[in-house]
Amino acid sequence: MFDTKPLPRLLYVTHSIISLFWFILFLIPTSFWHNRISFQFWYALGLVGVQYMWGTYQQKSFCSICPITTWQQEQRGYSRTDPLNYKHSFIHEMFNDFGISLSKKEIDIMLKVSFVLVIIQYIMWV
Repeated sequence: MFDTKPLPRLLYVTHSIISLFWFILFLIPTSFWHNRISFQFWYALGLVGVQYMWGTYQQKSFCSICPITTWQQEQRGYSRTDPLNYKHSFIHEMFNDFGISLSKKEIDIMLKVSFVLVIIQYIMWV
């Protein structure tokens, strides 16, 4: 989070909140928030859906690209066609900024596993 311009910094903070919320939801017990599992399912499905729609639009092939990452990277000076834009992993950047060193492959696995867990929770809850 070393952006000096206000908009990329705001996008970083917003992106961090959206991303961390994905994982924080797992820590909220259903006894505290009864509809948490349903909310988490639709939240995750919405995020993944938007990323696949944007990625498919951007690359003209079925892939996942976060629109916030695109906007943030554009504000940092990268064009939409620059691989540093569409291959950039915000989650990787965020974890590195928090001092947690994970490879992009490990993060990809973590995101896929967490999405599967969200789906399993929802199926078992319904």
